[in-house]
Amino acid sequence: MGFILDNLCDAFGHIMNFDASVMRIFLVSLIVSGIATAISAIFGIMIGAAIALSKFRGKRFLLAVINT
Repeated sequence: MGFILDNLCDAFGHIMNFDASVMRIFLVSLIVSGIATAISAIFGIMIGAAIALSKFRGKRFLLAVINT
């Protein structure tokens, strides 16, 4: 248990001291998450608009699958 607590305190110290490697990891994670969110939003809006504005056989089934 002491090993986990020591490492947790060490990690907290790195965060509180704004360690350069921790900040770099944080920024890369933030950038990757932002890009993934933007790509998902673009494709999701396009696909949602296409489904909403078009008429095709199986639309009700597709909507039921999407909404579950």
